[in-house]
Amino acid sequence: MAKLTKMSDLTLHFSSQKTMKTTIGLDSRFLIQDFLITENAGKKIAIISHPSLLDLYLKPIKETLLGFEVSIHPVPEGEESKNWNQAGQLLEALLKEKLSRQDTLIALGGGVIGDLTGFIASVYLRGIRCIQVPTTLLSQVDSAIGGKTGVNHPLAKNVFGTFYQPDLTVIDPEFLNTLPENQKKSGLAEIIKYACIQDASFFKFIEENKEQIKPFKIKESISLWETLIKKSCEYKSKIVMADEKESGIRAHLNFGHTLGHAIEAATQYRVYLHGEAVALGMQFAAWLSTKVSGLSKTDAKKIHDLIAYFNYPLLQPIPFTDLIQAMSFDKKIEHKTLRFVTLSSLGKACITTDVTQTQIEETIKELQ
Repeated sequence: MAKLTKMSDLTLHFSSQKTMKTTIGLDSRFLIQDFLITENAGKKIAIISHPSLLDLYLKPIKETLLGFEVSIHPVPEGEESKNWNQAGQLLEALLKEKLSRQDTLIALGGGVIGDLTGFIASVYLRGIRCIQVPTTLLSQVDSAIGGKTGVNHPLAKNVFGTFYQPDLTVIDPEFLNTLPENQKKSGLAEIIKYACIQDASFFKFIEENKEQIKPFKIKESISLWETLIKKSCEYKSKIVMADEKESGIRAHLNFGHTLGHAIEAATQYRVYLHGEAVALGMQFAAWLSTKVSGLSKTDAKKIHDLIAYFNYPLLQPIPFTDLIQAMSFDKKIEHKTLRFVTLSSLGKACITTDVTQTQIEETIKELQ
């Protein structure tokens, strides 16, 4: 077993009495076996992942699971795989393998794998142990923390799902070294989101370190990236513990996501990575905030310019009617009213419902 570096632990406690442990640090994957033994887990483990990730990481993961019976379940790459048919195929495979409630699923991958595996874990035998091993920056700082699971429908993203907390999440920055730059930038968008909605000083920290961040050479700047990851997980954990089922403050995590999800849906999830669409959505939400919730134009420009500094893709000409149609299926709609997460100031988010289609269209045109 490799020598473990210093770890950072976050423990989330929920009203359901469930506790979720998150461990952040190099080689944290080696803690999985000790956790399973301590929890008296069953001997069967099913790993769900993409073929390319299995080629990269299966051997080091299996080395941490000595003494367990491990089965492998490849899932095709891409957001299109997060669907009912794929979920059904995986559930049938687990049933044929006769996994029990004492056995364990491991999600080895990014947000698609994490959401899909979490959803399957929540419904298989009405709940089975689940460990998240996020391998992308976006999943490490966002989707693997908080227990949201789900599958997509062609009309909208994540409209079918559950809240189901994993038993353990291990965040190993070592996985990030193999990511292409666009995947790292996708995750950085969610880090910027936490700064926008939670902490102006964290936003300033990102601004001050943007030149070191931009090369996205994580291995050479591991201390900085561990700080970015740890701070993001702390913000996400704090919000999730306060509002596990998104009945209040957790909705603030959707800053940039209303338009972001609409952009993804309107382009059939084939043009933008999730974080790329969210980056555009945050620029939109920042400027919209100057119209509806009092954000200063100075702060809106700071947000816009920081995102622009990292060279995210620009917003393509998408018909406004297509974006409105996609937003009409958004989960944040309440009483037929679309809710936007906006900012009253940098670091302070709020929910805004009094937004006209004219304001939306004008702001999108400004962004384009």
